[in-house]
Amino acid sequence: MDGNVFVNGRFQYRPITGVERFAGEISKRLFDPGQVISPGKSLPGIAGHCWEQVTLPQRLPRQSLLWSPANTGPIRVRNQAITIHDLAPLDYPEWYRPAFRLWYRLILPRLAQNSRFVITVSQFSKDRIVERLSIAPDRIAVVPGGVDRTIFYPRDQNRIEAIRRRLGLASDYLLSVGTIQPRKNLVSLIRAWELVRKDYPDISLVIAGETQNRVFQEPGFEKSSERVCWAGYLSDPELAALYSGARALILPSFYEGFGLCLLEAMACGAPVLTSTAGALPEIVQSAGLYFSPYSWEEMAESILILFGDPALGEELVRKGQRRVQSYSWEMSARILNGYLRTIN
Repeated sequence: MDGNVFVNGRFQYRPITGVERFAGEISKRLFDPGQVISPGKSLPGIAGHCWEQVTLPQRLPRQSLLWSPANTGPIRVRNQAITIHDLAPLDYPEWYRPAFRLWYRLILPRLAQNSRFVITVSQFSKDRIVERLSIAPDRIAVVPGGVDRTIFYPRDQNRIEAIRRRLGLASDYLLSVGTIQPRKNLVSLIRAWELVRKDYPDISLVIAGETQNRVFQEPGFEKSSERVCWAGYLSDPELAALYSGARALILPSFYEGFGLCLLEAMACGAPVLTSTAGALPEIVQSAGLYFSPYSWEEMAESILILFGDPALGEELVRKGQRRVQSYSWEMSARILNGYLRTIN
């Protein structure tokens, strides 16, 4: 990549969610380490904002273009391409703690207006940015997420059994992956699971993801439901093994700008169940079984349909493996490179 382009590397010292994975996977394929300007350590909260707004602009070479890949960037740097993954803090502020939603309500419109170009990850998010922030469509480019198939691929039975033993899973399981936060709709998932396990008492629900919560409101449930395993944060190889052994991945979210876990699950040979929210149908298309995120009864029915029809599960696996061929981090990097070259 052109040496006049630099990366806002604040993401490097944050817990890895979809946003940080997008930033890291594309950066390592497109930029030299010297082009990433980072704080060198974790700076949560106000310290991170101060570094980004004050220190980062001072370290940015003159006449260079900045790519900020993780929803925020320095307001006073106009020669910037800002990646806004979605507008959840604006569309659903009640999901976030007051300080967080106030900050994003102030910064996102200004960043979108002041930056030379806006990058987002799906047509759904692009449409929301056009409508909510009044940005011209020709100033917004879609760079989708990807999947690394050297990491996410079907694991053998030994690896699957190893992760089952580590988590204490004695039987089959349904898997959900994501940070514990209100928009992931885990309240409805657990209610649906209570209905499903009446017919499948030996199958567990596994919920994997970061449990630390600095910015989100409390999700509204107790972690005490029977046959629910809270796996916490897992390494990529562990997660790949968990995907590989799952009866299915379920993503019940109320709102998603993309949904990387769907690609990871499909790459590992797991069928996917997903809500109709946000960008999820755009990403999955015909390779998944859908339900409304607002009906836990419909969610339970979808799980029961899949569990009761092995042929359907096999068909979804085949469709998923074809669908995931449309995504790679190399392709995402090439698309971003093309856009950055047009504005640099």
